[in-house]
Amino acid sequence: MEEYLTEVGSVKIITPDCNRDDCRVSMGRTTTTAMGWQPVFDKYGNMLNRDPNKSTTEMNCLTCGKTWTRIT
Repeated sequence: MEEYLTEVGSVKIITPDCNRDDCRVSMGRTTTTAMGWQPVFDKYGNMLNRDPNKSTTEMNCLTCGKTWTRIT
C-alpha cells in the first residue's frame, strides 16, 4: 500500500493511499510507553534530546472508512 504524508496543524498523519480527495481523518485512542524522559533544550529553545517514548494512535477515515495505526 502506497502512503503519503499529510500535515494537519502541527500533527503529521500518515494516511493510506486512497483515490478520494475528500477524506477526513479522526484520531482515536492513543497509548504511550511509560519511560521517564527529561527534555533538554539549548538557549535558543531547540530540543537536544528526542523523546524515547512511542505513541500508538488508532486512525479512522470518516469518508472512505479505512482504518490504520499511527506510531510516533
